[in-house]
Amino acid sequence: MHLETDSEQQLRSWDHLYGVKHRWARLDGFPPGIDAPEKVRVYRRNGHYILNWWDPGAGKNLSERVDGDLLAALVKAREIDGRILDRKTAGVGRHRRIGPAELVGRFLEDLGRRAASAEVATATVDRYRTALDHYLAYCNQAGIAKLYPAAASADRAFRLGFTAFLQNREKFAAMVAAAPPPSECAAKAP
Repeated sequence: MHLETDSEQQLRSWDHLYGVKHRWARLDGFPPGIDAPEKVRVYRRNGHYILNWWDPGAGKNLSERVDGDLLAALVKAREIDGRILDRKTAGVGRHRRIGPAELVGRFLEDLGRRAASAEVATATVDRYRTALDHYLAYCNQAGIAKLYPAAASADRAFRLGFTAFLQNREKFAAMVAAAPPPSECAAKAP
């Protein structure tokens, strides 16, 4: 049985193997005539650049990846710098998560505009609206609305539950279609 020495463990550590590749190397010195951005820090990492800054509007540090050369990173850093200095926010943070009703509303609004410009048929808008009503009915159930408040949080369990919900709706619709009309039931009653 071979016991590893400290140096052998160090050679196998993640930091030793991959740290250099994934480490953020801050760029402090720029060529003469090029001033560093005021609020944005520029880092080099594994063939690309990362811009990092404190965003007062978001209340946290934000980062953005820039593929390209140093010039592309500096141009983007200056854009963000200008927005922070002018508006006190860079405005590039994550967008707020929207719920299913807002998602459907935005989608149908966009589809309506496309129908108005004859890009899609108006019947398509009606078909989608009907289908999305089933989606909203599922999402508006108390347990589902609590588990999946944002449309983007849907996962495999959501999909399976929605499939079962639709199958139950189809069975119920088939039962209603196969049942005799209420007037016939009243006539057969003794």
